[in-house]
Amino acid sequence: MNDMEEVVSLLFDLLYILLILPMLIQPIVLFVSSSKRFRGMKATMNEDGVAFDCKDPDLVKGVKQNLAFLLITIVIFVMNSIFRWEDFLARYGALFYTVVLVPTVVNFLFARELNNRYEGFMLCEDCFYLGGMKYDLKKFIYTVDGDTLIFRGNRTNKKIKVPEDKLPEIVDILERYYHEDTLSLPQSVLPVDTQNDDKQVLIEVEDDFVIDITERETVYVIKVTRRSDGKDMALTMAICEFAKYMEWWYDTKAEYAEGGAAVEKKCDIYEMRLRIRMYLYENRKAFLAGTEESK
Repeated sequence: MNDMEEVVSLLFDLLYILLILPMLIQPIVLFVSSSKRFRGMKATMNEDGVAFDCKDPDLVKGVKQNLAFLLITIVIFVMNSIFRWEDFLARYGALFYTVVLVPTVVNFLFARELNNRYEGFMLCEDCFYLGGMKYDLKKFIYTVDGDTLIFRGNRTNKKIKVPEDKLPEIVDILERYYHEDTLSLPQSVLPVDTQNDDKQVLIEVEDDFVIDITERETVYVIKVTRRSDGKDMALTMAICEFAKYMEWWYDTKAEYAEGGAAVEKKCDIYEMRLRIRMYLYENRKAFLAGTEESK
């Protein structure tokens, strides 16, 4: 075997590794997903909420991806037969057919079965189920576009087509969860340093924090204080990171102001509030560390 043949052989070996590894790993991923969805479907039996049949976009995407892999594999085999790559078939044919084609077919059938078995959507008071997977409403904001309900998270979007007769119930639950929070703190805990001509549009209680959003002419000033004693979290790493997050998410300007973040008014106040809640939920430890610094 000359040097060129050795290089070609090595390239084929690498090609097999690249093709085989995903095919062998994917059944494990699908099995884990199936187990989670099975538990989620059982949990919905004990939940009260609005439910209807709906395909999970992630499962539909999985079927399409596996179908694409299967078609690519078939095309390779057809090309082998047309061009009669005898050296290739003699050395790699059996391995290629068994180790690549079989897992590809199995993965496609498994993904299609998951798509057919785990379908359905249920919205509860503080979470929703889609295809058997449970999602916490704290991690999402929502919009309704016609008959399509869209949940937007930091890393994923979920689009659900809602039957016309279910839409009012869906909107009612979401409005209650996102827009009807109440405040039950002593007056001494609340921030009182806003100017007379400012409008304090929202004060909201989280498990560990009080969120204070004040509307001014061109900006919203957002402050986060500790729930227990009302101490400002001013000039902490956490609030600095929060301002950077607001800048990134809204593609707008954010700066530090009065112990908080001042953000240009380019977004809906309710959407901003939901984003703040999501940020606090996912970065709770960082904010608690920030409160320790501000003591």
